[in-house]
Amino acid sequence: MAIGFAVSLLSLWPSLTLNAGASAEVLRQAHEIYVYRRLSHHLVLGGMKGLFIERFAALTAAWGLLWLLSVAWDRRFGPAAEETPQRLLRAFVVGSLALQRSGRR
Repeated sequence: MAIGFAVSLLSLWPSLTLNAGASAEVLRQAHEIYVYRRLSHHLVLGGMKGLFIERFAALTAAWGLLWLLSVAWDRRFGPAAEETPQRLLRAFVVGSLALQRSGRR
């Protein structure tokens, strides 16, 4: 593991030193541009274009239907108290959707 960590530092070092020598104001502006202008369409639903919002809504609705079906299946045929991979995946997706919803600026 130590060797793997040392090898990973070769690629990590340039990104860690990227901000060296820049003022706090320049870094703040750079981070704001990167997050709110360049990546906003990935982070905030309101930053997406109309067609992408519709597609996202359709995928969310399809996932919700599959989620309801899988919950019903688990209640009928699945183990009672065990954490199955499907349950963990459902919890992860619900958490991701909750973050997407709350990520508005």
